[in-house]
Amino acid sequence: MNYTYGLLLVFIAFISCNTRNKENLPSDLEVLDSAKIEQEVKLPPLTTENIEYNNEETFGEVIELEGKRIIPNDSFIFQPREPKIIVKGNRLVMKVFSYGKDAHPFLIFNYPEMTFFKAKGIVGPGPDEFRFPNIIPTEDSMLLCYLFEATNEKLYQLDLNGNIIPYPFKLQASKQNISQKTDIYNLRNNDFIYVDESPTGRSIIHTYQDHDSVYNQEIYSLQLNPNMKSSYAYIGDFIINPEQDRMVYIYKYFKALKFMNMDASSVKTINYNLKEFDSKTLRLADGLDKNITYYWGIMGGKDFVYCAYSGRTPIDVAKEKQKGNTYIYIEQYDWNGNPIKKYKLKDFFGKVYVDEERKTILGINPDYDDPFVEFQIPE
Repeated sequence: MNYTYGLLLVFIAFISCNTRNKENLPSDLEVLDSAKIEQEVKLPPLTTENIEYNNEETFGEVIELEGKRIIPNDSFIFQPREPKIIVKGNRLVMKVFSYGKDAHPFLIFNYPEMTFFKAKGIVGPGPDEFRFPNIIPTEDSMLLCYLFEATNEKLYQLDLNGNIIPYPFKLQASKQNISQKTDIYNLRNNDFIYVDESPTGRSIIHTYQDHDSVYNQEIYSLQLNPNMKSSYAYIGDFIINPEQDRMVYIYKYFKALKFMNMDASSVKTINYNLKEFDSKTLRLADGLDKNITYYWGIMGGKDFVYCAYSGRTPIDVAKEKQKGNTYIYIEQYDWNGNPIKKYKLKDFFGKVYVDEERKTILGINPDYDDPFVEFQIPE
């Protein structure tokens, strides 16, 4: 009896001590619990609806930002013609159009210092060379990104060391000599989602392999006007956020945005009800430039979507630039399409990347020998 009673007292003391230790060691446990709760927090359900906003009053006061040029500690000089960028960890991969001798279409930089790391790829018409390249984001931790060549629709992998590896998987075949596929995203092995031309103009396409078969699925038609089926009319930018179950498409020649879940079962269309695309310009030389460029770039963070907005024709932009009046807007939305803030980047007109963690906007200005400009996002 005494021995059993003693064991019982020891057991009670152990439980009491263990309970107190848990109370006195909350840090790791609380962090894990908070992280678990944060992961479980999802956006409110997306409702299919059409919303019209007033162009001037949607965001309230516009926040003006002045940039600071980044002068990297190296001597690398390049011209970022039609750049597209992907940031993966401490690397920034940039696609550029360059047709000079010994040109390279892919440039890799150390991020955020923006010092030059490597130049990869060969420009040309030969095997495994690039004439109209593109870069494709991926969550694969062993890769910086995928690569795509529009003339033959070949895919490649770009590994962490900058090696280019052919990737033997085919997306849906294009009907034109040069593929119209834009904003391609890798979801997993042999699984891609992208925007391509379609009978209605442009559509979101999902190409994936299931066992030994490859499927091409049209997820959603991006047509706005049933009487207009030109793929050029619906040029725009596309981004996805699988963790939030969201996709967003913004139009270059319409001030319209579409927020949808990954299967497009719910679609929220935002329309600012401004001047529409003039289909007659398709028959004119440089006719597209006679239309207003509304949106021409999109960036996605964990919580928000950032859309580069011009609101002017390229001709008007050039005239303002000659007068020293250069700027571009960034519209910020949450992933359900609710307007948050609008920024004006002063003395800048180029492509941008938004870093939510660092609260910065990285701009690429093709007019500078050192083209990187950084804007600080205020609290």
